[in-house]
Amino acid sequence: MSEPEYVAYDFRKAGGADDSASAFRTWISKASQTFSDNWSEIANSEVSLTTNDFRTQSLEAAVKDVPVDNVCCVFNIVDEQSQSIWHVSQEDAHRLVAELLGVPTSAEIDERALTELELVLARTFFDTLALSVKQGWLGTEQLTFEINSLLVNPKRVRLCRNKDLVITSSLLVPLSRGEVTINWISKKQQMSVLLEEVTDRRKPLGPKSSPEAVVEQLPIEIIGLLGHANMSMRRLANIAVGDIVHLDQKIDQPIVASIDGRPFFKCWPGKVGETIGLEISNCLSSTSIDN
Repeated sequence: MSEPEYVAYDFRKAGGADDSASAFRTWISKASQTFSDNWSEIANSEVSLTTNDFRTQSLEAAVKDVPVDNVCCVFNIVDEQSQSIWHVSQEDAHRLVAELLGVPTSAEIDERALTELELVLARTFFDTLALSVKQGWLGTEQLTFEINSLLVNPKRVRLCRNKDLVITSSLLVPLSRGEVTINWISKKQQMSVLLEEVTDRRKPLGPKSSPEAVVEQLPIEIIGLLGHANMSMRRLANIAVGDIVHLDQKIDQPIVASIDGRPFFKCWPGKVGETIGLEISNCLSSTSIDN
């Protein structure tokens, strides 16, 4: 077996760890459940959205290796006058259409260009994605999102000048016919401002609790045991509604309450409103249990 090939680390990818990338991932994470719910209504399948490879580069570099037959649309955030390009490969576009039509997974993916009717079906996916992204928006004010008609060849979309910086990311959608990648290209300045709003508008977590305070709030289960009974297998097999089971607990003695399986208290059972309560009569230790 050959040794794994050494690959130098690309430090440009470190940009994916900044606050903007974190805000973007949080936004998409919130939109994921909405997308799953919306998609299941039209395609009878539940899928989630994830994102990766958040980068900053020039528009020229972002579209340099994009195939000219990729299917694309312009995603417009009307309120912020911000536009993005969404594009998928021709193969992934066929996967989306096949998922919507319920084509058997054993069927081969076509290599031809999508027909006009298939483009309309693929538009259904992008409409669903836009709706989910809108509903997953983290800001306090709702934004208006819309997309235009689907086109072929993202390089024909005039998003900005070739030398201008853009932010790119990928949304991953695991379908039954394979994972679909939606490539997202946005003008850097506008998207950065938008993502700052995502970060700034999040609700504060509030003051951090001390370890002691956290421990004090932990729920502890207390079990009060009425008593025990031994019964033969024959009687247990014939037991019926109305039969009486005699316990070993005497009525003039308190019962034992345990925590995590260890006896901690002796108590008297009683009634508190419509529920049963326990009145503590004695605290026990593991070495002073009085039977």
